Amino acid sequence: MRWWPRRRPDHLDLRVRLLRLEDLFAEPELDPFLPEQAPYDERTGVEQLLGRLRPSKRTATASVTVELAEGADDPGAEERARGALDRYCRRKMRMLAEEMELSRRFGYRSLLWGFVAVVVLNGLAEAINDDWDPIASGLSVASWVILWVPVNLLVYDLYYLRRDTRGYQKLIDAPLTITAAGPAVAPER
Repeated sequence: MRWWPRRRPDHLDLRVRLLRLEDLFAEPELDPFLPEQAPYDERTGVEQLLGRLRPSKRTATASVTVELAEGADDPGAEERARGALDRYCRRKMRMLAEEMELSRRFGYRSLLWGFVAVVVLNGLAEAINDDWDPIASGLSVASWVILWVPVNLLVYDLYYLRRDTRGYQKLIDAPLTITAAGPAVAPER
């Protein structure tokens, strides 16, 4: 058994199976009573693709194949899908950029207030005599816990937002192919 992580590929061949081309951007309306729809995912096609891109290398490239159950024979489908995918990804990237800016701004402001809280609460903890030691310890711990919000905003939230921005950029750069889906196979239980 290997104890180290598997090597991530440099190129991803992403395939997504959809009922209609519109399901690339909208959640499909799946009927649980139809067994032929069992292999389809309830997420939008873009969310499925982004989910597969998230754990990939930063430098990895991708190609996208959309397998359609309906409408794959439309001659202009690839061109329409490519334009729509570019517009959708660019819009999402603008929204992520705004979120990153807000996260940075709020993170720096809360970091400043967090440092003030650390100084004040640790000062109070030092001023308490030995009879109140549990309270002094609690104040000291609380002062450092307060710093978790700015650290989360400035480190983790920004990481996830950047990761999703990279994923959308990879979708913009990826060649897109639309094919007809073969017969659907229900997943085994």
